[in-house]
Amino acid sequence: MERAKRIEFSNTLNVSQKDSIESLEHKIQQNLELSSSLLQDNALEALNYATTAKEIAEKSNRFSLLPDILIHMGNAYKFIGEYPKAILTLQKAVKLARQYNNLLDYSNALKNLGIVYKNVGEYHKSLECYLECLKVFDEMDLSKKNGSILSNIGNLYRTLKNYDKAIDYHLEALSMYEVSDPISVKAGRLINIGVTFYEKNDLIKALEYYENALQLTKTDGPDLYSALCLANIGLINLKNGEYNKALEILNEALEIFTHIKNIPGQQNALLDISKIYRQKGDFNTAISKIESSLELAEKLSSKERLRDCYEEYFQVCEMKGDFENALKHHKKFTEIKDAIIKQMKIKQIAELETKSALEKLEMKNEMIKNRNEELKGINEELEQFAYAASHDLKEPLRMIKSYITLLEKREGDKLEGDSTQFMHFITDGADRMEKLLTELLEYSRIGREKMEFETVDLNKILDGVLKNLSSVISDKNVNVKKDILPVVTAFPTQMTQLFQNLISNGIKFNKGGDPVIEIHAVHQDDKYLFKVVDNGIGIDPKYRDGVFQIFKRLNRRDEFEGTGIGLSTCKKIVERHSGSIWFESQPGEGTTFYFTIPKVQA
Repeated sequence: MERAKRIEFSNTLNVSQKDSIESLEHKIQQNLELSSSLLQDNALEALNYATTAKEIAEKSNRFSLLPDILIHMGNAYKFIGEYPKAILTLQKAVKLARQYNNLLDYSNALKNLGIVYKNVGEYHKSLECYLECLKVFDEMDLSKKNGSILSNIGNLYRTLKNYDKAIDYHLEALSMYEVSDPISVKAGRLINIGVTFYEKNDLIKALEYYENALQLTKTDGPDLYSALCLANIGLINLKNGEYNKALEILNEALEIFTHIKNIPGQQNALLDISKIYRQKGDFNTAISKIESSLELAEKLSSKERLRDCYEEYFQVCEMKGDFENALKHHKKFTEIKDAIIKQMKIKQIAELETKSALEKLEMKNEMIKNRNEELKGINEELEQFAYAASHDLKEPLRMIKSYITLLEKREGDKLEGDSTQFMHFITDGADRMEKLLTELLEYSRIGREKMEFETVDLNKILDGVLKNLSSVISDKNVNVKKDILPVVTAFPTQMTQLFQNLISNGIKFNKGGDPVIEIHAVHQDDKYLFKVVDNGIGIDPKYRDGVFQIFKRLNRRDEFEGTGIGLSTCKKIVERHSGSIWFESQPGEGTTFYFTIPKVQA
């Protein structure tokens, strides 16, 4: 019933009403939050909510929100097991996030696309996604987020049966866990290590990591991670011949998998339970469980799962003495196994190519890392030069201005004709140079000064900015509309500079008689999305990348004054706070600048 309401709402959207846009964006965010909260418990419903968010975004032209929405949809497809749809959706998310210069969504889309590629055996593509993701995190100074990527690379090596290397990656990922992270993060990394030891046939070590993970999950109640822990512990008990203990634990896992509608987990648990009943000699119950497992395996369209089910089915029938059915199911088992072997031969060739590619990519990654270090050093030298040059040039410029002022006072009455205009050009040029040096000095200071992040109330920051701009706001009769802004972890002086640059730009690049500036904030999963909206002259989308380049001016100096440093400074500040900045605009229709600030700074 609730799904029907959402679809009915989305089909009757009226986006022509301007005052509905904010409420639509709020509904998009509500649907995404519901999608996130339901992902592990009910992936189908999570997909419904994300799809509704996409419909609203497209109908309200909020295209910059699509990367995040598509990531939610791709994750839901992944949990359901619809991998082709997951790949297509996440590829779109990667493309759009890059287009909008949204590095956080770009890296999240890459990470999830890497997981899906690994699940379908595209190991080379999977690793490329992970390495690109690591590169982005390094650029954004988000080393804390590297843990999830290292964990995924560990899973990739485990699939390739390089267990020692897999364990190294998983242990490094585990070492990056912080107390502020969700418990599920640590539990997931412990389970990954346990699975690797299990496949390595080190059952004692595997059990140790599973039990540690299970202990952690008890604080949050039954969920996917507790079910995974129980299922894996039950599997070890089954392998050790402790059938009663294994049956009790696997039934508990099955109950959780069923409750959260996790079909792969249900299918595996039913298969393992069937094996226990077969060992105990209860063949009718074993057949009942295997038929339920087989039905789910067909739903998942997994040849490997179907092979395992038919293998168990013919073994049960054989032990029961039902040789006719044993032969029938053995034939099915053989057909599927042969198809998989044929596929595996192709896959093994791909794995050999991947192993070689892994080594080449790691060497390439090391070279990129070294080159990045070199570039970092060069950038620091350039910034140091810009700082020193802008600082040291201010003193002789002050002297020039002083003597120009003195000359004007002494000789101003004696100047005639072109001389007066020349003096004006000199004074104007000196003023512009002073402003340029001041802004260049501010730009080069970002990242140089040793500052600590603070808890910053952005409402107070914005009040201070509007006070600083009160004269121009009054002169141009600017109508400022603002939301209640969140409290963030940031550098207060840089937040002041960021808002002041964006707001003053919106006022400056406005030829109309009634300038309007709007400042909005939207809560997202792990970040805040801010918008500074104006009704000015707008920006041609072809300048999407160039507008943030230092000294880049899009208008003639005689139309609008400026140095071309303001937006470069904004970009540097946002990236210093591990966020992204972009804009949406059309000439003559105003501009909306978007930027994100993470809720927790790394």
